Amino acid sequence: MSLLVVSMVALLCVGTNSKATLSRGYVGLDGLDLALLPPTNGTVLLGDLDLLATISQQQATVSQQSLEIERLERETSFQRAINSAIQCRAQENGIDTSIKVAASGGTAWKAFEISGTHYLALANLHARSTYEVNSEVLRWDGTQFRSFQLLPTKGAASWAHFVIDGIHYLVVANFRTKATYHVNSEVFRWNGTQFVSFQLIPTKAAADLEHFVINNKDYLAIAQYSDDNSTLRIDSAVFMWNGTQFVSFQLIPTEGAIDCEYFEIDGTHYLAVANQYTGTAHNTVSEILMWNGTRFVASRQLLTTAATAWEHFVMDGTHYLALARQQSDSSFQTTSIVYTWSQFTLTPLQFIPTKGANAVHHFHIDGAHYLAVANSFDDVSHQINSEVMKWDGGQFVSFQAIPTNGGRAWEHFVIDGTHYLAVANQQNDPSSPVDSQVLAWNGVCFL
Repeated sequence: MSLLVVSMVALLCVGTNSKATLSRGYVGLDGLDLALLPPTNGTVLLGDLDLLATISQQQATVSQQSLEIERLERETSFQRAINSAIQCRAQENGIDTSIKVAASGGTAWKAFEISGTHYLALANLHARSTYEVNSEVLRWDGTQFRSFQLLPTKGAASWAHFVIDGIHYLVVANFRTKATYHVNSEVFRWNGTQFVSFQLIPTKAAADLEHFVINNKDYLAIAQYSDDNSTLRIDSAVFMWNGTQFVSFQLIPTEGAIDCEYFEIDGTHYLAVANQYTGTAHNTVSEILMWNGTRFVASRQLLTTAATAWEHFVMDGTHYLALARQQSDSSFQTTSIVYTWSQFTLTPLQFIPTKGANAVHHFHIDGAHYLAVANSFDDVSHQINSEVMKWDGGQFVSFQAIPTNGGRAWEHFVIDGTHYLAVANQQNDPSSPVDSQVLAWNGVCFL
């Protein structure tokens, strides 16, 4: 059996929460930027065997220390969540003031504004035996959200809202019907009073949408998860607005792609894709692509495990990327990662204990930065807490635990100076549809 030499560069990057991983011919660390670790030719000198043995012993020691640190972090996180919940409930005498919204497997929210009126779109995945269900647009009436319009969808997984030439558009990513993953996603256009169907886009298990503008041109990226042959190695797609509609612009090779995130750093445009599953394993490679002036090209590859969502944000001039991870091949109790971006390199800053994390969402209130994690499953139940974490200057710490049912996504928005946080709940333990909810910030926490 051939051996692979572990470079000293890789060894210097080992942290107490890192884990050695072998994937696609790379020796790397879980979540590490593969740009640091080029493939080797599989050779090793005999003199290196002692080094490898020493490394193995050191890794075993680090692994034991890591488990103990993780246990203490979980206990601390739990206690902080209890304290924040006690403080929060004391503010409202224990009254739950959140707005409940009936849903059929809620998967995503999208907040937007048209002519001074606030709207919330809720994507519904399924209603027990069928994926062909209505998703809903709600309108703010000054005190609460009320149903405004139902839109026909098929396993709706995500929304995108944007404005082109003064006209508002709302796009839904349709994931599937009961029979097929080959379903059209749909662009709706605002006609002045409501949304009407504008364009159908052929997609395969469309899992996420991302609208962005480069050089005054509008683009729409669609992460595609699978085809009908259970093949997850399929292309995701980027569409470009040609002045009248979206047309195919670029295909991007992906594998079980479930999320895409556009961001810009120092004038350079990037598109991150989260690849969740290969069809046989959750250990795979996610990718960050860079705009070369005419199209997206490969820029960074990262070893990831069941990656479900990217989130880019900036704090005090530093760029960060958070990656939600749903599970390992054996458990939904794993960690999600916060990276710092510096000189074209992603470096893991923090490993956050999560349980079936489907999404991470950054927002800020009065100068304080928060990261909401949508937890969905802890190996036993879907009825578990999701968590809002607060930046303390060096890392995110537990701030508030929020009960969720198969938490799928978060959306933060502001109306008349009040901050709101909406969570999409996909399912409870019997897997039946459950309410999603909108929580309001009371100055201390969300209720």
